[in-house]
Amino acid sequence: MYITERIANYSRYRGAIEVKQDALPQHHTDELFDWNTNEAPADSTSSVQLYGAWKEFLGSASPYAYMWTHSYMHPYSDARAIDGLWDCTKHINRSIWGPRWKKKGDGIHATIVAERHKRSHELRGRLHFHVLVQKPNPDLGDERFTAIVNEAALWLRDDFNRPMSGLDRIDVRKVYDADGLAKYLTKDLQTTHWPNGDNIFFLRPKGPEGVVFHLKGNMELVSYH
Repeated sequence: MYITERIANYSRYRGAIEVKQDALPQHHTDELFDWNTNEAPADSTSSVQLYGAWKEFLGSASPYAYMWTHSYMHPYSDARAIDGLWDCTKHINRSIWGPRWKKKGDGIHATIVAERHKRSHELRGRLHFHVLVQKPNPDLGDERFTAIVNEAALWLRDDFNRPMSGLDRIDVRKVYDADGLAKYLTKDLQTTHWPNGDNIFFLRPKGPEGVVFHLKGNMELVSYH
């Protein structure tokens, strides 16, 4: 009997995933984990089950309109990277809904998939983010949303007043293929980097929710370089 797991409920307050098991007839699949990586694979059975659960969740949970990829120019700790993402999001919210966006309960709703850089020597191990954004406003055009995100990225500064990001570190694309996108974004779930799928969290008008992975500091991340 082949067992597959699906995500039944996400509690934003507990940061926990409730998983139900469904017994299905045994079958063969032509989906292979052919992603190139130097990381060790996670336990095969749990990895396959978790991969399928998150893939189903990302492919069907929300009507995502855009995928915004957010990366940095300098190496930052995990906490600083997440803070920078939230600062950028607040700037975007202000541009879309005005200075009273928070009091009115407005703001972006998004699902975030965090990944660690693998190729760049300077940024290896540091976080970047794929942000799956629900349509912020029915009257907001695609080009306008892209311009707002780019403007926010250029505005972002770190504690030394350096630009944190730039146009070459940002990418905004309209979502057409939710299933294919979900497969791409769950590629790291088969590695020891994220064995529990805990690199996925959420953006709400009040801030990031469901961040449950261990936040690594600069000293810990230096070992990746």
